[in-house]
Amino acid sequence: MFFILNLKKNLLVTPEYLGKKLSTQLLNLLKRAVEGSFNPRHGYLVKVLTVDKYGEGKVQDGSGDVLFPLSYKALVFMPYKDEVLDGIVTNVLPEGFMASVGPMSLFISSQKLPTDYRIDMENRPHPRWTNVNDSTSHVQVGSDVRVKIIGIRINGNEILGVCDMSESHLGPIKVR
Repeated sequence: MFFILNLKKNLLVTPEYLGKKLSTQLLNLLKRAVEGSFNPRHGYLVKVLTVDKYGEGKVQDGSGDVLFPLSYKALVFMPYKDEVLDGIVTNVLPEGFMASVGPMSLFISSQKLPTDYRIDMENRPHPRWTNVNDSTSHVQVGSDVRVKIIGIRINGNEILGVCDMSESHLGPIKVR
C-alpha cells in the first residue's frame, strides 16, 4: 500500500527562488509540484521525503528560468490485488456499497458480501446491509469495514478497487 520510491523530476525554477538557500527552495517547490499528484505507474504521491541530489541547473533562453534535474525519495500510496484494507463506507446501494481508503474509491458488490447479509432499504434515509444472524453487525454510511482487493482499475487520476468482504476475517469493524 505505502512504498518509498526513488524518483526523478526536472523542475523549472523562476529567478526569484535562486539564491543562498537553493536546496531548501528546491525541496519546497518540488513538494508544491508533486505532493498529492497521481501517476498511473506509481500511484498517489503522498509526501516528498528528501531531495537526494540536484544537478546543475540550465538557464532557459528568454525567460531566465532554470531547469534543475532532481532525484528524490517519496512516500507513495499504490494498492495491489489481494491486499486487505480498512475503509469507510460512503454509499449504500442495493447492488452493494462504496467505500473509500484515502483517495481511493472501492466498490463491494452484493455478490461479494457474506451470504447472511441482506439489504435493509426500509431504514430510510440511511439504507444498510444487515447480518440476518446478528442484527448488531451492519454496513451503513460511515461504517468502518475491512475488505480485500480483488481487482484494480486506474481511470485517469483515480484508482477504483473492486473488493470482497465474504471471507471470515473481513467485514464491519467494531470500534471500541
